[in-house]
Amino acid sequence: MKYDFDKIIDRQNTINKKRLKYDDPEVIPMWIADMDFSCPEEILTL
Repeated sequence: MKYDFDKIIDRQNTINKKRLKYDDPEVIPMWIADMDFSCPEEILTL
């Protein structure tokens, strides 16, 4: 399985707990293990 870890997934305007807790773009949300990676194609096709 190959994965492109350099591809940037912009989740700024999506509903995610990582961005909803603080309304400050300068805050680095390190309090939650929510990754900004897309789901691998092998999992999406299951």
